[in-house]
Amino acid sequence: MLSSGEVVQANAESNTDLFRALKGGSNNFGVVTRFDLSTFKQGRMWGGAVYFAVTAYGDLVQKFYDFASNPTPDPNAHLIAATGFTGQGEACVADIYYAKPTPTPASLEPFTTIQPQLFNTLREDSLLGLANEQASFSTDGDRQLYFTTTFRLNKQFMLDIHGLYNKTLEDIKPVPGLSLSLVFQPLTKHLLHQTASKCDNSLGLSPDNGPLVILLLNSVHSNKTDDATIVDAVTGLLEDIDRLASERGVAERYRFMNYAFKSEKPIEGYGSENVRKLKAASEKYDKSGFFQERVPGGFKLPR
Repeated sequence: MLSSGEVVQANAESNTDLFRALKGGSNNFGVVTRFDLSTFKQGRMWGGAVYFAVTAYGDLVQKFYDFASNPTPDPNAHLIAATGFTGQGEACVADIYYAKPTPTPASLEPFTTIQPQLFNTLREDSLLGLANEQASFSTDGDRQLYFTTTFRLNKQFMLDIHGLYNKTLEDIKPVPGLSLSLVFQPLTKHLLHQTASKCDNSLGLSPDNGPLVILLLNSVHSNKTDDATIVDAVTGLLEDIDRLASERGVAERYRFMNYAFKSEKPIEGYGSENVRKLKAASEKYDKSGFFQERVPGGFKLPR
């Protein structure tokens, strides 16, 4: 539904410029009233979380690097690695998933052998069961914030930013209900190639950029009165990480919109040519600028 009231189809055959713009362009063009999606049958899966003592951080980074840099990765294997602080202290975790119900797959086995291991939840389960496990990390009523950046895969950089993380943590540990996680998700060359070969979008990602790492800083605290303290501390940490990435030559402009804090500018991270195409689509389908000027929320196209 466009701002004019007209209902249009946006897909691979009709209004292809709008279709492309919607894949990354947020709420800048209209109200999407229906999605038609390609689907496939997904049966049982294998996966869960493996928890380690913080002393395993270096080993976890090494295994993450090996996984993300593999030139012939296992397409069924997926990974999230993190270290996080709660009231009980700091611990590391590897969330590992395999799209088929198989005993420990070779591609993910290295994460099951890291020591010292605290416990794990590895099992055969449904996608819903594994998703619910992830969802259990969020508690209603907590004040949870996301901040993000992206960098080119670099093992030493991942090791060094742990020091920046710990320095920030020391300043905010007294905040009630605090937890702060440093989370890594890989964008392998294979994944970027598959995306580029199957669909055109606005993100500006290329297999030539990879492998990349999406970094999420996830903070949780209890009281609204501590919002400014947490935001100042974590945005400062993010700036330090970005500064070091630039110094090391591993900085990447892309920002994952779903993780971006309100002060970040993920659309600018798509690159000037993609921003130009997004603006052209906005001018064509929303001539009055209604969704730019009258609709609150979301990330707007740069002026």
